[in-house]
Amino acid sequence: DGVAHHHAVERGLTAGFLGSGGKAGKTKVDAQRLKANAAASAVDDFDVTLLNVIGEHEFNQLAQPILEQLAERDTVRSKVDRLAPDHNAFDFYSELNRRSLVAIEQLLLNVSDIDSATLMTSRLQLLWMKERAGQYRGALNGVFGAGETTAVRQQQILAFWADERHRVDLFLAEAPANF
Repeated sequence: DGVAHHHAVERGLTAGFLGSGGKAGKTKVDAQRLKANAAASAVDDFDVTLLNVIGEHEFNQLAQPILEQLAERDTVRSKVDRLAPDHNAFDFYSELNRRSLVAIEQLLLNVSDIDSATLMTSRLQLLWMKERAGQYRGALNGVFGAGETTAVRQQQILAFWADERHRVDLFLAEAPANF
């Protein structure tokens, strides 16, 4: 959750920095990068013995895709700092967040207590909604900043919005009434 959250915030601040042509927001990006780094370290350094639903091997299988994506982070950040046109930041952060949320989803399959599983699954739907909202907000900001769009970008935005709507429906179906 921390990896997805802090890197989503970094994605948004990075978009603002890039949108300004590097003239604004670098201090905020750098401060957020420290928070994102701490969240990533928490995954890398996680004490698997704290989990009672899976073992070390299973945890490592869930964490591996996240850690593989994080291995590209310094390259993306360096390109962003240089304002390189091939920075690919939006896609990088979106994929990292997808991998993080999928790992949470897979971990939840091992939770046998129905009340805990329901609460955690409901929270996961909220996390997916937040991710999709950040994606289409970022994509729309890119369209508005460029003053133009493409059919591919429009389809991407619609897909983000549709998945967010799907997650809302899942949340409403799964969440306890008091949520």
